[in-house]
Amino acid sequence: MIKLVVSDLDGTLLKIGEEFSKGISSENIDALIKLNENNIDFAIASARDIEHRHFINQILLKEVAFAGMNGAQVYVDGDVWMGKTFDPCLLYEFNNYLKNQGFAYNIITDDINHKNYTAIKNSYPFIDREKISNVESFNVYYDTSFLDVKVEKQLLRIGIFLDPKYVSKVKKYLIDTYKEFDFTLCDVDLIDTTYKGINKGSGVKKLCEMFNCTIDEVAVIGDNENDISMFNVCPMSFCMDHANDDILSHAAYKVKSVAQAIEIILKANQKEKNTSL
Repeated sequence: MIKLVVSDLDGTLLKIGEEFSKGISSENIDALIKLNENNIDFAIASARDIEHRHFINQILLKEVAFAGMNGAQVYVDGDVWMGKTFDPCLLYEFNNYLKNQGFAYNIITDDINHKNYTAIKNSYPFIDREKISNVESFNVYYDTSFLDVKVEKQLLRIGIFLDPKYVSKVKKYLIDTYKEFDFTLCDVDLIDTTYKGINKGSGVKKLCEMFNCTIDEVAVIGDNENDISMFNVCPMSFCMDHANDDILSHAAYKVKSVAQAIEIILKANQKEKNTSL
């Protein structure tokens, strides 16, 4: 019996037509209402920071649990769990590599008192990204020079932005060179970096703990490479039909929308209820 549904954002929940980050369609909103009516919890798993839960909350008119930064941070009902942070020495070396290569990149930090979003200027040079309505909630520093002196903040995630034609080559080099980190393609121009073992799959497992359910009671929905770790840990996994075949091969179902996935979930739950009677 599915008790929790976890969805990716861009290209999945936020897909309207061919626009992958436009918003939540009326069809998907209606499906989420049905989830609530059937006492099934809902959560987000995204490469985005958990502060983006605010704009999802505004759309859905309710507080939504959020596994952000590809599982590096999980938020449920006011409780925040933080994944393993970067070792200062390893981070120093990695930061020097990124600077020497001239890569555009950003670093997301989280300390006890407040959220920091640290970025190199022009961090998004290859694709124009939709501005987020709650961007003012971030403290933005266009400088990473503090890394050259002393690392005092807890650093959770690094996004590396590249011309799409070089992404695969750079990603392979990073995987071969920096064994302590996980590298995942989050967009055609974005390589996401987290500590080894921190990914959406680990984020879903933490959501299970916080919702007091088993992995067999969770359904996940996604469309990109960074969703594969979710597909691999959850038997009931759904991949959007626009994903490439390699990503689709990791999921149990192929769907055109979150609404279609939820319809399958509700039918499966009803069938299980009928069988148990």
